[in-house]
Amino acid sequence: MITSTTQSVPAIYEDGVLRPLLPLALPEHSHVQLTVAVEAIAPAINREQLQAALALTGLSLVDSPVHGVQPLTPEAREALAAQVPQGRPLSEIIQEEREGR
Repeated sequence: MITSTTQSVPAIYEDGVLRPLLPLALPEHSHVQLTVAVEAIAPAINREQLQAALALTGLSLVDSPVHGVQPLTPEAREALAAQVPQGRPLSEIIQEEREGR
C-alpha cells in the first residue's frame, strides 16, 4: 500500500531549477509529484512582509528590541547630536577622549 502526504512549500525558480525556500521533510533522492502554482507578483512589498519572509527562510534574524530599552525620541537624539562638536571627524574626538583617560 502506498500512502502519500502533501506539503505546500514556497519555492523560487532560478536557472531552470525550482529551489524550495523552506526545508523539506524528505529523505534524499525521494521521488515526488510536483504541482506548480505561480503567484502573481505584488506591485510592492512592504518592509514587514519582506523582513518576515527573510526571517522565515533563515536569511535574516528577526529584529527584537532589547528588553526594557526604549528607543530615543527625536528630541533626545537632537540633544545628543548637539553634544558632538561640528567640523571635526568623529575618530579624532574619540582618540582625544581615549588619551584623556
